[in-house]
Amino acid sequence: MRILISVTSYLSYRLIEGQISYLTSNGIEVYFSSSFSEKVKDAVEREGGIFCPIEIEREISLINDFKSVIKAFKLLKKIEPDIINVSTPKASLVFCLASNFYKKSKLIFTLRGLRSDTLEGLKYRIVKFTEYFCCKMADKVIPIAPSLSTDAIQKGILKENKSIVIGKGSSNGINLNRFTISDNKKEYAKSFRKKYNICYSDIVFGYVGRLVKDKGIIELYEAFNELRKKYSKIKLLLVGTFEDGDSLSEKLINSLENDSNVIILNYVERIENIFPVMDCFVLYSYREGFGNVSIEAASMNIPVIVSDIPGLKDTIQNNETGLLAKPKNANDLYDKMSFLLENSEKRKEFGRNGRERIIKYFNRDLVWDSQLHIYKNLLREN
Repeated sequence: MRILISVTSYLSYRLIEGQISYLTSNGIEVYFSSSFSEKVKDAVEREGGIFCPIEIEREISLINDFKSVIKAFKLLKKIEPDIINVSTPKASLVFCLASNFYKKSKLIFTLRGLRSDTLEGLKYRIVKFTEYFCCKMADKVIPIAPSLSTDAIQKGILKENKSIVIGKGSSNGINLNRFTISDNKKEYAKSFRKKYNICYSDIVFGYVGRLVKDKGIIELYEAFNELRKKYSKIKLLLVGTFEDGDSLSEKLINSLENDSNVIILNYVERIENIFPVMDCFVLYSYREGFGNVSIEAASMNIPVIVSDIPGLKDTIQNNETGLLAKPKNANDLYDKMSFLLENSEKRKEFGRNGRERIIKYFNRDLVWDSQLHIYKNLLREN
């Protein structure tokens, strides 16, 4: 069996990290396509895969997109894959178009979220059509969360008979060896707290991701500000970078950067070393296909608060491993943060339950086994 996995940016390699090695160990020839990166090329080859770079612009560009479709078609003719697994918006569109001309491969569209959910006007209509088109073109669609599948079906984007959800969700599972508490990580957390003047009694609310509006940063900071009117011993740890697209206001950025109770870190290579610093993890997105960082935090015994939206709500068990907060509602987020702040035993209970749930449902070997089963079944459907 020969499989081509395609994403738009090399940064998305992390979404399938380790998967290539698993597939090759099962006798499958794996090709990986994305924009070029020497680091990702080396990583793919270490896993036993073959790297096939194609530059695809993230935003709409008719001329360059047409050139990308031609390159994708030529790549398909060259490697002749049995299965193409595409994800991320632009790569999916490009390879769906290319496969329409090639017609010799089975096509899987891994639906990582509905980007159209937070768009308006013409851009909303264009993006929603491309989501519908990719679902229509695919032989099978793998939404990465049960509620994402339900949402896409209800909106007429996805046909129910094409949808396959792997277990409780996720597209790559969790590396339990990496995302587990250890003595070394505890020591790192202690030194980190000392470096950033975080007292032993301080409660740290953490977030990992892009620092933009869509991630609910405005509401998170608003809720945090309300909390410290009542509780002085709290900190907010933000791991991520500010971006131009969907950007926060300059006023808010300045407030965050100059707030002595807010710690901002740029991209962290080994994020598993940072999670133990947190007492509670918050991911309050407006749109999220699933929420890998949410299950990473849960895997490290951290209680999680997420917005009650399709995809993201599947990453926790409400009132057992964490709490669901009404989306775009800073008051409700405040209530949920306040509850965990005041209930240390609940934090511990949710943390223990979260780790157990990750082991049971999100071990990456379970996810990879299920995905391989989908591949084999698809080829049998001739």
